[in-house]
Order: sequence, then C-alpha cells, then structure tokens
Amino acid sequence: MLQSEGLPARTECLSCAWPGIWHCKDCLGQPLYCRTHCREYHQRQIFHRVQQWNGRYFADRDIWEVGVTLFMGHGGQCCPQEHLERYTAEGQSDTPADCDRDVRPEVFDPIEPRILEEPPPTVTEEEDEDDDLFWDDVDDVPRPPLGRKAPTTDNYGNPFILVVDSSGLFRIPVVYCSCSAISRDLQFVDLAFFPASFENTKTAFTFRCLDDFRLSNLECKTSAYQYFQRLRRLTNPAFPNSVPNRYAELRRLSRQWRNLKLRKWFGFGHWPESPTTGQMALFCAACPQVDVNLPPDWRQRYTE
Repeated sequence: MLQSEGLPARTECLSCAWPGIWHCKDCLGQPLYCRTHCREYHQRQIFHRVQQWNGRYFADRDIWEVGVTLFMGHGGQCCPQEHLERYTAEGQSDTPADCDRDVRPEVFDPIEPRILEEPPPTVTEEEDEDDDLFWDDVDDVPRPPLGRKAPTTDNYGNPFILVVDSSGLFRIPVVYCSCSAISRDLQFVDLAFFPASFENTKTAFTFRCLDDFRLSNLECKTSAYQYFQRLRRLTNPAFPNSVPNRYAELRRLSRQWRNLKLRKWFGFGHWPESPTTGQMALFCAACPQVDVNLPPDWRQRYTE
C-alpha cells in the first residue's frame, strides 16, 4: 500500500524521458506521466482520478489541470473547424523538449522531498486546552475545499461544466461543435450525458451515473440523498460539503431517466406515438392468464 502511494524507483514518464510527476489512480499499474502525455492518455478517460507529486506526496488534482478538454459533436474528437493545436500547449510530440514543464528541473527534485523553511511552532499544553475551549463554542465553522477551485472559463474562453458520474463530480471545459446543426443539449446526449438544463447547460449527469443510482435504489434501497452524499464523499473525502450540491437535479433527472428507460423498453422510441394507459405495464407471470397458468376451461372446471 505504501509503495503504491509513493514514488516508484523509476520516475520517468511512461512515454518519454521527462520526469513524470502526474500519477493516475485508475490506470492499470498507476503509471507516471508528464503533463503532455497525461493529457493525451486521458483525453477519452475524463473520469480518471489524477494526482500530482508536490515533492512530499501525491496531491489530488482535477483532470482539467493537465489540459483535458471535452469536445462535443464528433464522438469526443475535436471539431474539424477547431484547431486542435490550440488546446495542446506544446503540440503532439513525444520528445522531452516538447512536454509541458510543470516545474523546472533545477528547482524540483522528485526524489528528495521539500523541507519546510521554518519549523512548525510548538504549542504548550495550556494553549492547547484554551484552543479546545475556543473551538467548542464555535458552530458551523466554514471549511475550505481540499482541491483547487476550477475557473469559470479556460484560457480560450470555453466554459466549464460540472459532470456528475458514478465515480464523483468533475469540472471540465467544454468545446461545442461549430459545424453541426445538432443543438447543444443533444450534443451532450451523443456522449451519453444527460444535461440538467437544455439551455446554457452548466451541469450534466452521465448515463452510467443514472443507471447506477437506479440499480442502487432498486437493490440497496439507497435514497437519492444518500447516493448523492456518497458521490460528494468520493469527490472530496475530507470536506464533502465543499462539493457542489446537485441533489435536486439528481431527483428530477432520475425520474425523467426512468420514464425514458420504460419508453425505450416498450419500443416507444421508434415512433412518435405516446403510450396510453397500460401500454408500459410489465408482464406478470404470476397473474392468472389463459394459456399461461390457466386452462382454457377454467370457468367450468373451477366452478364445478
């Protein structure tokens, strides 16, 4: 366990000779990357949890901090009318000279941890008791978030959206398609995202998240509140209250999702007709039905 949380013997990037200080917890083997190759490998893995070595330990970071951008309208690929080079800071080369340099080699040494310039102040026993008495009288002390706060737009003016997945909540900049006639809300649906609003979308839930909540509610009797609190705890274990609250959106979208699933199961997505009363009722094998669990002469047989 300790080896998986610390630096390995080889600290080079998986794809180049530059020091790898980015670490993915969800990639097989948890390899090290430089910033450029971490962005390239995770352009289609936006829900992976990445960490950055700060000289002492791997600190949690968001996927947008390595430059990952969500492209809409082309299955996750950049729109032909957009220039992909503008979203990759140093191009696509694998040579160390072209990798994004988070820190200068003469300043950062991934092997030796950083040492505090000043030792932490010592606290006497009397000061510690006074401090406990002070905090006992304070209610609802504001707690800072554990990670970095995402900006509203990236360097190119693309807005950030909040994506809610079964593995947590993620902030990521989105680039809408410029050549497609499909509306922006349907561009989210093409990538298996369910937008929480159809105009000026700020939050989207993944299909995987909505399916996971439906099964958790069915099998584990998990309420919407408990499920979303779990997502907040996954996103920020230390300060879950600092994670944006989308509990109301989850309740609304989960009901819409179940209705859409029922319509799909009964084939109402293939024609514009709306279901009438009883047309989306599930078949019940336990109910008495002729030629299923009742003989044809059941009226005479059981009356006699």
